[in-house]
Amino acid sequence: MLFAFKKNAVQRLTDSFPTDNFPIDKAVLKNTVQVGRIRYRRCASFCLDKEGIYLRIRFIFKSYPDIFIPWSFIKEARKSKLYSMKAVQFILSDPSLPSIKIYEKYCDSSFTNYNH
Repeated sequence: MLFAFKKNAVQRLTDSFPTDNFPIDKAVLKNTVQVGRIRYRRCASFCLDKEGIYLRIRFIFKSYPDIFIPWSFIKEARKSKLYSMKAVQFILSDPSLPSIKIYEKYCDSSFTNYNH
């Protein structure tokens, strides 16, 4: 019997945007993000800089490769909610890839002018 497994949202991002250069010294560590429909609570680290969004998701028994999404692949940044707190939802230019939500307090307005 052959099973076809669908890749989850993070796996689709790691396939499209892999990186070996996660800026740990500038990152917000062990925080919460949402990728697609799944919330990753206190196991995500991220950094928004002038180049784009870096994302790392690590569980105790599972880790994903690091992700880097250049701003040129972000179609839109819109106001949203994450656990009833203000957040920014980043919509990617490829509709087959999931959006990413990050708490607004970590998003510099120069990167998230809500119509990137």
